[in-house]
Amino acid sequence: ADALFAVRFADGTWSLAELWGASTAADVAVLRLAGQTSSRKHGQILRLSTEQGLPRQGDWVVVLGCTQHGLGTVGVLGVVTQPHQALHNLAEEAPIHFVQLALTTLPGMSGSPVLCLGSCEVVAVLAKKFEEHGLALPAALVASVAQHLEVGLPWRPPVLGLELALGGTLTEPRVIVRSVKRGCAAEAAGVLPGDEVLAVQGRRVSSVLDVREVLLSLGGCRA
Repeated sequence: ADALFAVRFADGTWSLAELWGASTAADVAVLRLAGQTSSRKHGQILRLSTEQGLPRQGDWVVVLGCTQHGLGTVGVLGVVTQPHQALHNLAEEAPIHFVQLALTTLPGMSGSPVLCLGSCEVVAVLAKKFEEHGLALPAALVASVAQHLEVGLPWRPPVLGLELALGGTLTEPRVIVRSVKRGCAAEAAGVLPGDEVLAVQGRRVSSVLDVREVLLSLGGCRA
């Protein structure tokens, strides 16, 4: 049987939910509320948008979530310290640039929406907690993944079959092809070791993380 989850609303009511879809590559999952709970009013609805831009450095934000085990609701005020943070030690786990926040994070706050202060726009979703800092997924990415998962479509980034390395200089970095896997899409396109990757899907790249992030954004494209 499918796993069931308990969802707590801000008004203190609870509902059962089932896992509707998930993408480990994007670190996003969609739950479907059981019964008619989704039609009930639990306060203002926060919506995700695929058009949502990144917050600016220095923006004040509010993170709305629950304490550990969902026993209570909590809101934490913080500031955006870096809206496009590259953490290469986490690149294998989540190949994206995070929205880095300076705020007190509490157990149970993973998955909480991040709102710009004074608005109801969700700009990010908290993913990782490090005591006085938090790392959040950009809202546009979460929205794109969630839209595919909720209609039963998978979210799998394309595989090019390339081993890439960072070259160039600190001020002028370059992404260099180290090797090409036989029989892969890159080989069919004529890519050779030593080639430089300038852009992916029209977006300029200057690091291996940039390449992986663009590929992750293409996870919902169907061949």
